[in-house]
Amino acid sequence: MSAAEDFDDAIAQALERGQRHDEAMNLVKGLTNQLAQSVAKQTGGAVEIVLVNEEDAQTAIHKFNDAMTELAAHSGARRRRLGGDSEDRQSRQFVLARSKQDPTASRILWEVEIDHDGFPVTVRGPEEGHAVSCWTDDDLRERFVAAAGSGLVGRKIAALKTP
Repeated sequence: MSAAEDFDDAIAQALERGQRHDEAMNLVKGLTNQLAQSVAKQTGGAVEIVLVNEEDAQTAIHKFNDAMTELAAHSGARRRRLGGDSEDRQSRQFVLARSKQDPTASRILWEVEIDHDGFPVTVRGPEEGHAVSCWTDDDLRERFVAAAGSGLVGRKIAALKTP
């Protein structure tokens, strides 16, 4: 093979991987939107659910969650190892609940990390130290439902609902 053919193959693979990543991200966004609709219905619209990147999660939570200090230290070291690539921040997303009455009151429900090839998608949380790698759309949907049903998630949402 010539270098040109090698580059053609490499670019074709890169485009395919990018498409798989986008498909996984769209699935995560769709599941988050469905969760948001359910939470809005259950809380009378008092709590909204959003998907945010790592930087936005730190900004939203910083004042209210001491655990973010640890997250910031970890992510800063990770970003340095990866050369500060903003693509990494797009691969790590956080499902965040926030009060509509007090926009500064927010809680991270769980983290989602999408592999650069799309799958696996790893869901970390809601309980500390709990991580599940999902290899299919169905696995991911089941994990989102299981995470949403966690007592910890219920307590966080209830705390945001209360004025």
